[in-house]
Order: sequence, then structure tokens, then C-alpha cells
Amino acid sequence: MKKFLLVLFASCFFSCFALGQTSVQPTLKGPVTVAPEFTEVLFSDPIFTEINMVSVTPDGKHLWSIQGELSPPLDGDPAEVAKEFLLEHSKLFNLPTDRNLKPFNVVRNESSVGGRHISFQMMVDEYLVHDALIELHFDRNGVVRLANGDFPDVTKVKSSIQLSQAAAIEKAKALLGVSSMFEKPFATLEYYPVQEAGTFALAYAVVIPSNKPLGEFKVVLDAETGAEIARSDEMIYDEVGRGSVYKKNPIATPLSVEPLPYLASTTLTGLYVAIKNPRAPNADRPDHVYNYDPSDTHFDEVNLYYQLNAIHDYFASLGFHKLDRPMTAVVHYGDKMDNALFDSVFQSFGFGDGDHNNDYARDDSVIYHEYSHAVMFEIVKIKNAEESGAMNEAQADYFGCSITNDPRHGIYVAAKAGLPYIRTLANNFHYPQDIAHEVHKDGRIWSGALWDLRTALGKEIADRLVHESHYFLKSGNPTFMDGFNALLNADNNVFGGKNKSAITAVMNNRGINAPAYRGAVLEKQDLRAMKIFHSIHGN
Repeated sequence: MKKFLLVLFASCFFSCFALGQTSVQPTLKGPVTVAPEFTEVLFSDPIFTEINMVSVTPDGKHLWSIQGELSPPLDGDPAEVAKEFLLEHSKLFNLPTDRNLKPFNVVRNESSVGGRHISFQMMVDEYLVHDALIELHFDRNGVVRLANGDFPDVTKVKSSIQLSQAAAIEKAKALLGVSSMFEKPFATLEYYPVQEAGTFALAYAVVIPSNKPLGEFKVVLDAETGAEIARSDEMIYDEVGRGSVYKKNPIATPLSVEPLPYLASTTLTGLYVAIKNPRAPNADRPDHVYNYDPSDTHFDEVNLYYQLNAIHDYFASLGFHKLDRPMTAVVHYGDKMDNALFDSVFQSFGFGDGDHNNDYARDDSVIYHEYSHAVMFEIVKIKNAEESGAMNEAQADYFGCSITNDPRHGIYVAAKAGLPYIRTLANNFHYPQDIAHEVHKDGRIWSGALWDLRTALGKEIADRLVHESHYFLKSGNPTFMDGFNALLNADNNVFGGKNKSAITAVMNNRGINAPAYRGAVLEKQDLRAMKIFHSIHGN
């Protein structure tokens, strides 16, 4: 059989074909290729006829995501059923045959309003393989509707450990120039891909919770040589910060006395929030009456406690209870810090007093934004970079604005600098023209689309759709197209697919559709055309 390679352009999305191997261009500018090996596997799998959409990796060699009615209703233990499904389609998901590779380590098995979600992490010996994850999403009838990811080709492993855990931590601190930390650092061993194709080396993923420089840094070091493989900052910031005060914020509402629910102590510690104040002993009132003037250091403690409980209760109304535990939140964080943050490793929040901007603990939309980061992190783990990071920021902006019923995010925080807001969801940003390669700026495209969806469907439906879609979102480094796909699956499972047209129209209007991804995403009609071409020219 002759080898062929499909080359897709935005201008002739499925009419341009070429024989032979061409170079891969994993960007928006230029052709995206689909490797012949992958097409052979795709066409030979019985699941092919049930696929509505398939996404491929930028190199064209692996499965990124498939959507459709991928199975009949499946009964039995969810994890075992999911495992059997993968085994039936082992080539499509690139399951390893080596007995030392253990692909069926269940790392997620949970239900949501829309169905069941199960994830498998690949292992080599006793260690996880970084980002080697397959996610299956079942609807309420047990039908597999969405599958994300496949396993990498592991042809060689380097498992020698010459560097101790303590030495790895010290080396990472030195590489970062860390002078102080706010928590104890730690390191875990995982297999990471190295430059040689198919080769994975055992490496330390070192987490450094640093005060100076500020960040939740992750440094990956080869366990044998100590060479740096990668580094990132896992702390989630806002551009100018977050805050909470009054019933809304000082611009929108006057001071008022409001209930402070769930208290479990004479300090502002309750079932879902634990406030910390590094500037003074925490507010302590045996009578549980916390009336402080805004000039008092304890005022931010009270208002932050109130707002965090409010946002907790809102997500609980959507059926979300994974943060039903005391979440640490620090007021007066840093030294006049113009920022607010969610620390995903230590599950805590920090709100700066502001210098050029107003107090971050006094802006309801900012507080809701940070808590929304925590909610999403509990559902799906995605990178804080590129389009995945943009969606993370956008969904946090969306809930911060939807709950306050105002498309302007951070109006109080920004007011001191003479600005009307930090960002607004009432915008016209379009994909890919407005991509700026910064997560907050790029997030405006996605948040604008979500606000359009809210306008089209109403707050109640849109909020539930956006929240539920996170259960279907691809882990790791999903694209806007994966977000679109997740919304469609959430709608299908929660609302019976009745909002599909509205979702599609909104995304098309923002430029988020298959043609924009230049062939990395193949829709049903494209797959049919590809199969026809293959049947004519493949032999």
C-alpha cells in the first residue's frame, strides 16, 4: 500500500492532498499533516463510522481527541468497562504491549450531572509517565461520547537515579535564585520525554513555593545527570489582582452587616474558609460579631470570609462539593502586592493590599475569579500556558462576572489606577487574529465567547454548561477547540443537545471552529472525504 499524507489548508480545508511525506507545521500558519500510520489505524478501527469529529496532534501521528457515539450503552464497573473499551481500540489509543508498561492506573473516576469521567495514567515500572493520559467521558446512559488523548511511544527508558531528592531540591532553588519560601519544597519522580524520540528519563519534578521570587515553581531535573529538562510557574495570578469587600465592592455597594455562615471557631475559620492575617493576630470574637472599620486590619478578613463563602455556595448550587473543606485565604499578602493568586499545590489564596491598584480583598469579581480557578483545578488539570491557560483565566473571569451580573472584571481594583476595569467580557476579540500569546489577553477571546453564550442562553443555562464542560475538557494543554468540544458534550449530556446550534453559532462568530485549526481537527464530512480518497488512492 502506498504511503500518503493529507495536507490541509484553511482555504481548501479538505480538497488539497499530496502523496509522500511533507514537513509538519504545528502552528496556525501553514499546513498540518496527518501521518499515514495514523490514518491506517483510524480507518481500520470499527469506531471510525461513529466518529463525529477527531483532532490530531500537531505532528499528525497521534490521537488528540475524538467525539461521537463511540460505544453502545456499557454496563458494569465503570473503570473495568472503560478499560475494556480501550483494549478493544488499543491501536487507536496506542496502548503499549510491553509488560513493564502499566497503562491502566486509574487517576480519575467520578460522576457529574452529565455522566461519568474516567482517566488512565500510563506508568513505567512504579512511576508515572508525564502527561501520558487517556480520558473517557460517558453519558448518563453509559455511552462513550468523548475520548481525549493516547499514550506516547516509549521505546527506551533511562531509570538511573544518581541525584538524591534533597540534592534535587537544592539545585532547583539555586537555578531559580530563591531566597525565601512560604511552604516546604518537595520533589516527586516521574518519567519525562527527552530529546531523543521515544526516550523517557526518570526525573525529579521539584516544586519550590517561593516568596522571592514569587511563584509556585516547578523545575524538572534529570535524576541521573541533574540536567534541567523543564521549568514552569504553577501559581495562578491575575494581571492586577483580586479583592473582596462589602456585599459587592466599595464602588457598587455601601457597607452593610451580612451573615457570616459556617463559622467553626471564634476566629474567621469555618467549614469552607480559613482566613489568615500575617500582619496581626487573626480577628477573634467569642460573640461572633466582627464589626470593623475599613481602616482596621481585620476588615479584609471579614469581607474575604463572606465573599469566599458566597462563591462556595454558588458552586454548591451547581452540584459541586469537591472544595467542601477549609480553604486557606491570606489577606495583606506580600508587601503592597498588586495581585491576587490561587496556589494550586497548597490549595490556598493570597490577596495583596495593592499599591498602584486598590485592595484586592475588596473586589467581589476578583475573589470569585480566584475561587473559580480552584474549582476548575479540582475538576481537570490543565497547563497555565497557551490556549489552555487562556481558557483557565477566561472561565475564572466568566464566573466572576456572571455571578456579579457585570461583564467588567475588577472595576474596584482598577479604579485607583484610573481604569474602568481590569478586563471586560463585552468584547469583540476574534480567533486567531487577536492571539497575543499571553494567557490573560488571549483569555478575552474565550471569555467573550462565554459571555456571548450567556447572552444567548441566559445565565442559568450558560453557567451550568460552562461548569459542566470542565468535566469533559481534555487534560494537559487543551485548545479552544477542545473547549468547544467540551461545551457540546456538556450540552448533550445535561440538556439533551438542545443548545448545540447556539453554542456552534457563538464559537463560529469568534472564529473558534475546525477550519481555524488548519486540519488539526477533522469533522465528520472531512473524515468521509478522507476515507473515500484513501479507498481510491491508497492501494
